[in-house]
Amino acid sequence: MENTLNIIFSGMVAISTVVYAILTWKLTSETRKSREGQTEPCIVMYPIYNINYFYNNQIDIIIENVGMGPSRNISFEIVDYKEKKNTSSDLIEKIKELSFMRNGIKILSPKNQERYKLIGNYNEILEYVKIKITYENYNGKKLTYNYEINFNSIKDSIPEINPLNAIVNELRKISSKK
Repeated sequence: MENTLNIIFSGMVAISTVVYAILTWKLTSETRKSREGQTEPCIVMYPIYNINYFYNNQIDIIIENVGMGPSRNISFEIVDYKEKKNTSSDLIEKIKELSFMRNGIKILSPKNQERYKLIGNYNEILEYVKIKITYENYNGKKLTYNYEINFNSIKDSIPEINPLNAIVNELRKISSKK
């Protein structure tokens, strides 16, 4: 009888040990994924309209690392674009000549951004540009994402009159009356 109880308790301890090992393995896996998520970079790219005194048609391209880790060796490649009907231009070539497109970005720290200026009527000529972004995390793991810069999305944010130019014109009117 005593021997049977020892076997039963030994079996229960063995089963408990296996269940404990499985739960520990799952917990370790989740901890590793969580830690990786807290140190992974995440590069995003988006256009914004920038009111500028000198140029009425200035769009800024923001490249931002919204992740928690640094990104290195960031490269960019245009994979697709669409021009609006009845337009033809060299704007895609101008975009390819921007420094971030030609040279990439060596490093972009977490929660940091870089801003690049596009001057021209991009929103009137281009509907979108798809750009493949390739970069490395701190361990050297390569990550690739495709982003679409949709120029139609900023059309509503472009004022009909540049407010800075309007102020300058009003000041000129005032000073000419003196």
